[in-house]
Amino acid sequence: MACGEEADTALVREISEIFAQGDFPELLRAVDRAFGSKTYSLRLLFRNEQRKILGQILESVLAEAEALHRRLYEDHAPLMRFVTALGVPLPDRLQKAAEFMLNTDLRRALQAEELDLPAITRLLEEAGSAGAALDQAGLEFALRRKLEQLSARFQAQPEEPAALQGLQAAVSLARSMPFEVNLWRVQNDYYLVLDKFYADYCRRAEQGEAGAAAWLDSVRTLSDKLSIRTEPRP
Repeated sequence: MACGEEADTALVREISEIFAQGDFPELLRAVDRAFGSKTYSLRLLFRNEQRKILGQILESVLAEAEALHRRLYEDHAPLMRFVTALGVPLPDRLQKAAEFMLNTDLRRALQAEELDLPAITRLLEEAGSAGAALDQAGLEFALRRKLEQLSARFQAQPEEPAALQGLQAAVSLARSMPFEVNLWRVQNDYYLVLDKFYADYCRRAEQGEAGAAAWLDSVRTLSDKLSIRTEPRP
């Protein structure tokens, strides 16, 4: 077999052309001619290529596992709720299926571009009804990251009503979760916004500006949820 960069380029071109024609028997013969009967494994690849290929394999396996868990859970969710309501422990397989799917759906809902609060509330209620243990560490991390994204948006656009409303809704959600969410970074970012804009909005509200008064109302509500004092300020 010829060696060198030119030979490699020619081989790639030959195999690509055969593949494009859909002639798979010829494709196999071309591979055999080029590489013979030797067996090649992932161990022969560089580490980054190993991880890339393994990632693709594992992604497919995990998608298949999720589909199996989802079908098991959705087919038997009413029975699970009924059994749990009677105070009878669920069989281990059903319990694991419920926990896997509900935690998966909750994590995705918390990572979504826009938080669907009613959907998240329904999932939390469903987890309670099914007696499913929540992945508190994983869900806390996902919600904390979302809060930090919304906090950064508010910091960049403090006068944008949607930015303030989005952060307010997410903080309300965090306070209602059945586990504690670390709000330290959000509180710090929020305080910087208040320190920069609060006094000016107070002056504008005193001058009768309705938008400034509405902003202050929302900010004071959010400050209470974040345990940050707004009064008195210069």
